Amino acid sequence: MKHKIFLSIFSLLFAASAFAGNTVDLSSLTDNYVAQDKDVLTGELVKKIKISIADNATVTLKDATINGESYTMYMWAGITCAGNCNIVLADNSVNKVRGFYRDYPGVYVPEGHTLTISGTGSLDASSNGYGAGIGGADYSYEKSCGNIVINGGTITATGGYGAAGIGGGYKGNVGYIKISGTNTKVTAIKGQDAPYSIGSGDKGSMNGSVQIDYTIEQTTQFFETPGIAASPFNYPVAPYTVIFDANGGEGDMAPQMALTNFEQALDANRFTREGYSFVGWNTKVDDSGESYADKGYVTYTEAGASVTLYARWFKGDAINFSYLTEDYVAKNGDVLVGVLGGNHKISIEDGAKVTLAGVTINGVNDSKYKWAGITCEGDCEIVLADNSKNTVKGFHEWYPGIYVPKNKTLTISGSGFLDVSSNGSGAGIGGGFSPDAEKMDCGNITILDGIINAKGGSGAGIGGGYYAYVGNITISGGTITASSRTSAGIGQGTNSGRYTDVGDITISGGTITAIGGNYGAGIGGAQKSIVQNITISGGTVNATGEWGAGIGSGREGYVYGNVTISGGTVNATADYAAAGIGSGYQGRCNKITISGGTVIATGGERGAGIGSGYSESGISSYAYDIIITDGTVTATGGDMGAGIGSGYYGETTNISISGGMVTAIAGSHSAGVGAGCEGKVFGVTISGGTVDATGDYLGAGVGGGKKGPIQNITISGGTVTATGGAGGSGVGGGYDGAVEELTISGGTVSATGGNGGAGVGSGERSSVKNITISGGTVTATGGEDGAGVGSGYEGIISGAVIIENGRLIALGGNQGAGIGAGEEGKVGEIRIWNGWVTATGGAKYGAGVGCSWDATVDGIVIWGGTVEAEGGRYAAGIGGGYYGDVVGDILISDNVDHIAVTKGSSEYSIGKGYGGERGKIAIGGTEYKDIEDELFIYPADVTQYGAVQIRNYNTGTRAVIDGMYDELDTVDIPKDTTVTSVVYKRKFTTGEKAYSTIVFPFEVHMSRTYGVKMVLGFNGLKEITKNGVTKKAVTMKVVWADTTKADVTLAANTPYMVLMKDEKFEVDGSATLKATKDSIVRVGDWEFRGTRHRIEWDADHEDLGNVYGFSAEKTATTDVGKFVKAAAGAWIRPMRAYMIYAPETSPENVPGNGRPAMSSIAPADMPEELDVVIESDDAEHTTVIGRINTRTGEFKNVREGRVFDLKGRGVNGKPKAKGVYLKRAK
Repeated sequence: MKHKIFLSIFSLLFAASAFAGNTVDLSSLTDNYVAQDKDVLTGELVKKIKISIADNATVTLKDATINGESYTMYMWAGITCAGNCNIVLADNSVNKVRGFYRDYPGVYVPEGHTLTISGTGSLDASSNGYGAGIGGADYSYEKSCGNIVINGGTITATGGYGAAGIGGGYKGNVGYIKISGTNTKVTAIKGQDAPYSIGSGDKGSMNGSVQIDYTIEQTTQFFETPGIAASPFNYPVAPYTVIFDANGGEGDMAPQMALTNFEQALDANRFTREGYSFVGWNTKVDDSGESYADKGYVTYTEAGASVTLYARWFKGDAINFSYLTEDYVAKNGDVLVGVLGGNHKISIEDGAKVTLAGVTINGVNDSKYKWAGITCEGDCEIVLADNSKNTVKGFHEWYPGIYVPKNKTLTISGSGFLDVSSNGSGAGIGGGFSPDAEKMDCGNITILDGIINAKGGSGAGIGGGYYAYVGNITISGGTITASSRTSAGIGQGTNSGRYTDVGDITISGGTITAIGGNYGAGIGGAQKSIVQNITISGGTVNATGEWGAGIGSGREGYVYGNVTISGGTVNATADYAAAGIGSGYQGRCNKITISGGTVIATGGERGAGIGSGYSESGISSYAYDIIITDGTVTATGGDMGAGIGSGYYGETTNISISGGMVTAIAGSHSAGVGAGCEGKVFGVTISGGTVDATGDYLGAGVGGGKKGPIQNITISGGTVTATGGAGGSGVGGGYDGAVEELTISGGTVSATGGNGGAGVGSGERSSVKNITISGGTVTATGGEDGAGVGSGYEGIISGAVIIENGRLIALGGNQGAGIGAGEEGKVGEIRIWNGWVTATGGAKYGAGVGCSWDATVDGIVIWGGTVEAEGGRYAAGIGGGYYGDVVGDILISDNVDHIAVTKGSSEYSIGKGYGGERGKIAIGGTEYKDIEDELFIYPADVTQYGAVQIRNYNTGTRAVIDGMYDELDTVDIPKDTTVTSVVYKRKFTTGEKAYSTIVFPFEVHMSRTYGVKMVLGFNGLKEITKNGVTKKAVTMKVVWADTTKADVTLAANTPYMVLMKDEKFEVDGSATLKATKDSIVRVGDWEFRGTRHRIEWDADHEDLGNVYGFSAEKTATTDVGKFVKAAAGAWIRPMRAYMIYAPETSPENVPGNGRPAMSSIAPADMPEELDVVIESDDAEHTTVIGRINTRTGEFKNVREGRVFDLKGRGVNGKPKAKGVYLKRAK
């Protein structure tokens, strides 16, 4: 920097005069005004009018406020000088002036004229966009401005983008600037990317100089410079002294005087040290303080003080850029230091590894210097030396800070600091600007470590340039901050990328902050750019997009591959119109997969938290698939965007959640998980994990947003809490939306509708075709006017509400049914096939199952299960609501387990509501009128014998055997009882290994059974010889097989082992339940015992160690068919069987009561191994299906296909069974 010192006697250029002119109240002005000489401007400007100062006029500002509004109709500054003018700041006055249209300054000075500011008051001057605070406008309107003299007042001047606080606007020139005076205080703040706080604008020039006065020993001196870069710059300035310490070196350097609050270049180093290279300066002798390069810039604020800088030395040779006189190509092993003094091109040769140990390259934007700050000629590695501070800025605006050529790789390592940037359209690290050629496309970038601050212009902070794509970006460590003006923080530049050329972005470690510029993602794409895969598996990642996603695509860009997050801590935020993770404004993203880590995703206004952004003008924003399998995920949609799903008018194909902890919070008009406002989602599937989804106004918890269509919503597992906003359902439709199929088959679901929405079903004025609940535990609570399960206010279920199984608790909103219609809603049929259902109508007008106020239901069919229904005021328990109609019939089958119906204040428990109509009522084939019972129960006559119930229906008597009964009461049927039908409620496991034990309380001929493949009977222990070795084995005899269909009747109260081909065991026709007796088959010292109640073998049980059985279900410790020895805590349900070693006759009723059998030998004396075999009918051949270790309980299958005769000879054949086992404790 060139300095000139002038000695002069300070004189006041302009003295404030007494107020003698007109006082003009700005608030009273209604038209443009030109202030005249001696005018006093006061008050706040209200109208959007232009204020000017006449040529050669002196005008006083006395508490004047001009807050300009940026609009194309107001293309002028806050104050416009018509020529030379003087502004006096009145004593103690506070004045504020902001320009109008964005390209204009706060106070404008025309070219060739001078503005002088004096007085003792204050002035805050700023631009609305690209103009200076005081000075010039954007080059598009006024390329140059005049001179500025400030010799009084307290001035704060803030420049817009590319503009000085005092001086030139963006790309604007300025004349001279002088600041002086003992009563003057100035704070100048440059705009983003502006070179100076006082001086020219970005890419502008200084036609004069900046002169700042200061005082030494009562003598005023001037410091002259082409511009002041420090921001904020504070005046007044005062001298201080810089002392240089050789720190082990030799030579002399005189102290240097510098000015406070002023960025000033240090004198060149003159010290030397044998065997060392000079690196730079540090404020601490041990190199732990602030570092400065040779001839670097220093700023200090304490007047009169002294600062000591200690020389920093590198042992060995180094290339000092301060001494270069021509271009330089760094070689392998080079250590680079110093400030580049000339405009030389610095390159790194192919294959070289170089160290930056305190480098400063401040490139000049000039078409004569078309190169990057550092150019890699091929593959290379840059090491950032410990404690080093390095600055690299590209030269010509088309070029990046560090250029990596196509198909080559740059690797950055080391623990030092690197500040790297472009001078315009290039990336900080990566590619440049190449609209017509591929020469500025970028290769691969790998960052292993270091502290890096990378800033791109129209290119990415790290990645592609403008129209230039990048290969692979891999980050595994370091502290990285990457930002861009108009592109991705990390990823692609604007308009960059081709499907076949773009690489992947992979982050596995480090602390990453990525900030996208206008239309760019934080990590991913920029406007109209393409990205392949984005993978994050570790580290701490903070990513922010502006019109682009936090992580994903930019505006109108495309993530062609996948976004995958499997670990680390990720915080992704979009600024506007884009998703936190997914697609940007009008952009697209293929697949988003989260399988681990902690993820926080926040959408910008109109964007989803995770999913798609905002679509408009016929250009859609897509996120095709969203898959969450694990991790902790918090997703918050912006206004009109879903938490997880689509943005405003955006589209998402499928959302799948199978694990993890997921919290989804919608923006207004949107779902927590599902569609944004007027957005589309094809399918939502939840099969696992813990999901908490909250819809906002007009949106569902899980499902649709306002007018948002969804094809399918499926919940089959996990724990789901879904809360709709006003007008939205808990699970289902949003306001005025549409859902085709809504299915819940498992999991634990708590769904609460907002006002007007159902708990599960449609939102207000929305439709669902079918609702099917076939499993799980579901609690559904309707909002005001909505059903628990069914329609919302004026909603429609065009198909049916179908309950096939599971536990359902449904509570209608104040005027909605428990299951059925909301207020003024319409529902097709309600069909309950099975399960346990509790349905309570809303307190006012809703039926338990059926209608609500002024609603219609086409019909109600209850075929099975347990149904408890209670009506609200003026509504039936099952049937009509207040003025609501069941258009069709109410049919209740004799297949039901239990019906309990309580009427509200209506006349009927089953039938019409107040003022409503109904079709026919038929129960068990018998037609009824409206049923007036306060509490109606069907079937009314039920006898319970432990796991066996005998029910009397209208059509006959039925025995229901509960194969999953877990109570301790005993099956004890006192006498033979004939029933017209039998229902066996047990789900059997099928497959070649799936043996189950069973005891029937009735005898049945096998020709009347369905679902059985084979029946086996206990045949005791026998000695089996195999391979010349004789051992005892447990044998089973085939009683019946579906291959032979023998004429066999199974006996009552007899234990069997069955191999099932279907999950259900069915009996056709009537049966006689036999009086209960002992269920024992005894062969020798072993018994096969049937159970009449649940038996538990605790640690003190005397039978423990002698008990064995068969597992028909997979547990945590046992596969299907495993034959194990009972351990402490094992248990068995009633109507099953187990084996026990019981050499002495047990007391009477041992099997039913579970009293211990007395054993003559201790469990420790049992044989170590017993083969388990199926014995054929001819008693000559046996099929060995496994072996049990009687001490460990371990069962081993023999090699499949090995069949032995009684002498141990192998025979041809394939065994039909492979194992039998005992259930372990749960």
